[in-house]
Parts: sequence; C-alpha cells; structure tokens
Amino acid sequence: MLVRFDRWDEPLQTEAPPPDPPRTRALWHHIQGWALAARGDAPGAEAELARLRATAGNPQTDALRLEFNTSGAIVKIASQVLAGHIAAVKADVPDAIGHLREAARLEDGLVYGEPQEWTVPVRQDLGRVPLEAGRNERAEQAFRKDLRRFPENALEHFYLILIHIRLPRSSACSPAPRTAQSPRQ
Repeated sequence: MLVRFDRWDEPLQTEAPPPDPPRTRALWHHIQGWALAARGDAPGAEAELARLRATAGNPQTDALRLEFNTSGAIVKIASQVLAGHIAAVKADVPDAIGHLREAARLEDGLVYGEPQEWTVPVRQDLGRVPLEAGRNERAEQAFRKDLRRFPENALEHFYLILIHIRLPRSSACSPAPRTAQSPRQ
C-alpha cells in the first residue's frame, strides 16, 4: 500500500527479508528500486533492478507456485514496472511506456484470484508516467482505455479531472462517460 500512496520513506528504511522464498526478496528489491527512482536516484534504482532481474532469472523463483500463478510471473511484471519507472526518471517516456506496456501484457496473462497476486494495477502507471511528463493527451488515452475495462475506477477518473484542469479550455478532454450501472449517479 505504501507504493499506491507514494510513501517512499518507509520502504527505504526496511531491512531486506530473508532470501527464501525468493519472490519476497525480489519484490523487496522492486519496492526499493521504485522508491529510489521516485527520489530521482536512477543509479540506485538500476542496482535494485539488477538484483531483481537476478532473482527473476532464478529457476527456483520461476517454478515456485503461488495460489494461482508462479512467482516467476509476478517477478517478471515487477521487473518491467521498475524498468519503466527508471526510464521515466531518465525522462525517456517512450522507453518507460514500452516497459509498462510489457508489464501490462504480462499482468493480463495472470490467472485472476482473490486476493490478487499482483496488486498494483500497471495501467495506472501507463497513464501516470506521461501525465507527470506533461504529456496530457497520452495520459488521457491510457486512462480512458483502462476505464473501458474498469469504468468505476475512481483514481483514473481523478487523473482525468487533473488532465481536464491542465489542458487549455479548447482542447480539454471531456469527462469520462458514466455507466448506467454506476451507483454514484
């Protein structure tokens, strides 16, 4: 949950978990790297990405089953997400979007279960990264595309409002259409 609310101090203050199970350590490297990237420390984040990828390449990680998916599938998503955030810190938005698209493709391949085994929706980052880079139109496209899948996603509606406020009146995006089954209507 710390990641969802951009609370980067706490993850950086946590000690590394034991190396077994490898998925736990891998996800710790993912969060450490993401926190470092969020603070603008691309070299530190890249070092964490290297550690994360080393764990992802471990056959034990790949084979370890969770309830619905393998640890390897989760760690591969984490690697792409972190690579995307590192590219964003380096202001390489196209590369960031490429990594995040691959992460979203991998996320789509997961078997859904409750609780979800990958809990941070990648498509929100596909909108946030261009939004933070000032590419409002690209961000709007990403949020709208995800809202077709999850029309009641309040966070993505919030981001569309931010985009609407930022754009000049003549080019401002229109609010997302409301669905008939919306409980908020």
